[in-house]
Amino acid sequence: MNILEGRLLFMIIQLNDINFEDILKRNDNIRLMIDCWSPQCELCRHNAATFDELSNELTTKILFAKLNVTNCPIFVSKFQINIIPFIGIIYKGKLEKGYNGIVTKIEILDWLQSRGLCK
Repeated sequence: MNILEGRLLFMIIQLNDINFEDILKRNDNIRLMIDCWSPQCELCRHNAATFDELSNELTTKILFAKLNVTNCPIFVSKFQINIIPFIGIIYKGKLEKGYNGIVTKIEILDWLQSRGLCK
């Protein structure tokens, strides 16, 4: 956790097949937003910028993580990630919402607002 200009900035967790089960268990009561990407995916760069913006703005009710799908076959299989880029929201160990392809910040914020997770 870092402090910049009087504001807390939380790190984005780097998920992998070794740590994801532990992260899910330890954070069962908080939503986990995951950016699933691959180094070969051009479109993933667009979502990465959106994801990074959201992670800097929404630091109280959501935990943010990134996952390179080429290194995480167990996670990809468990949550049936078939298309990237993919941004998913996991709650209580289950995929609650998923966005395939390019997604806008507005789309994600609208969904989060409908759940009372942001203003």
